[in-house]
Amino acid sequence: MKKIKRMMAIAIAIILTLGVSNLAMAQTEGTASAGTGSITINNAAKGETYSVVKLFDATVGSEGAISYTGNIPESLKEYFTKDSAGNISRAAGKTDDDIIAAVQAWAKDQTATSTAESDGSALTFAGLAYGYYAIKSSQGATITIDSTNPDAEVYDKNSKTITVKKTVDKESYSIGDTITYTGTFDTVNWIGVGAEARQVINYEIQDTLPEFLSDVKVTGITVDGTAIATQQFDSEKKITIPWVTGTAPDYTSLYKNGAKLVITYTAKLTSVTNINTADTNTVTIQPYVYDTTEKPWEEKWQDDSEIKTYAAALKKTDGTNPLPGAQFTIK
Repeated sequence: MKKIKRMMAIAIAIILTLGVSNLAMAQTEGTASAGTGSITINNAAKGETYSVVKLFDATVGSEGAISYTGNIPESLKEYFTKDSAGNISRAAGKTDDDIIAAVQAWAKDQTATSTAESDGSALTFAGLAYGYYAIKSSQGATITIDSTNPDAEVYDKNSKTITVKKTVDKESYSIGDTITYTGTFDTVNWIGVGAEARQVINYEIQDTLPEFLSDVKVTGITVDGTAIATQQFDSEKKITIPWVTGTAPDYTSLYKNGAKLVITYTAKLTSVTNINTADTNTVTIQPYVYDTTEKPWEEKWQDDSEIKTYAAALKKTDGTNPLPGAQFTIK
């Protein structure tokens, strides 16, 4: 049987396994399926959804040579080729990055062979036929794997983390102008690693709102583009966004994992502290989690925005020489 070189070192699972890893804490899915192969995802993020999608069949020769067979999807025909014997290999000139992007796009809308939501322990997909699989998370990311060993094991390197970005509608303003701020937050429903992950109960958003700003008004709050109830910054310059429904400890997350939270608000520029240089204010997001009781997570994320106000010096002359004591009005 023709030996075919490994087509990818990243993002595709070549599943040639003979059993399931024997882990003290483990979650196993699909034990009654069509094969003896398995994938174990170590460090699976609690509350994250993982799927395996089969691309090609795989067979192993007597000396361990691997052959891939099946149909090459139309969208992947420039990335893989098939020889006269039906063996599939990577197309000449295609890099790992090329293959990753193409297979991610293909796998996004494919029916998964198996899907499971992680409970935070090692997640094993068992009963898989030998094959060439893409592994993706609920954000559509593909997880790194490099294994033709008897037990295929993956370490999730794409667990979702919180990010924050704050922007303003323009860079420079005059006193009396209204500034529009936008805070964009990529969220998670669970935070922490593996079994130590904790469910996010709410998010607390705080802006420094310096003295040079007045008449601050929140104009909209959306989650994944859908408007939710608008609330204003309180006396501590905070907004609290509920993130679950139900009662402890059986909370249900209101939004999908990785939802994008966007808050827009306006403020009037009433004074400046730095003429010709930047005035800064900072927005911070901090999750509150449930761990027997509700408590703030120890880490916060933040981003700054800057505005500038410029000064101009005016001098009245006769065309050449200054006019001492000259008076005039600027409108």
